[in-house]
Amino acid sequence: MSEELTKKWKNGTLSLNYYYIKLQSGKYGIDHTVMSIDGDLPKTKFAYSNFAIEEVLAPVPTYDEYKELVFKANKPANPLSDCMMTYDTEREKEIVAPLLEQLKEANELIKDYGDEYPNVVSDYIKKWGVK
Repeated sequence: MSEELTKKWKNGTLSLNYYYIKLQSGKYGIDHTVMSIDGDLPKTKFAYSNFAIEEVLAPVPTYDEYKELVFKANKPANPLSDCMMTYDTEREKEIVAPLLEQLKEANELIKDYGDEYPNVVSDYIKKWGVK
């Protein structure tokens, strides 16, 4: 992505936005693009550090994009836990919690015993009343 952004910046076609940049000094920073006129053609350039940029790394996310990234980074890796996050009321959690426990137990049994011990799976089916 950074190669493409750097090429667009050098061509003057980079979108108006804020970007993470790497400077020729090896330091990193944030700058925004502005519109300028080069002859008769409008081009974009960086407002402050156009001459010192080595590479355009990535666009700076909007606040909403940032919140989404933080949410995804903090989201539990367990898909069964993900299900609990979608239910807001206590009543919904009361209904869903036993089902999630049942799924968890079924997954563990299948993983541990699989086809080797069909009676374990049938005992589980009887326990939970699955038809």
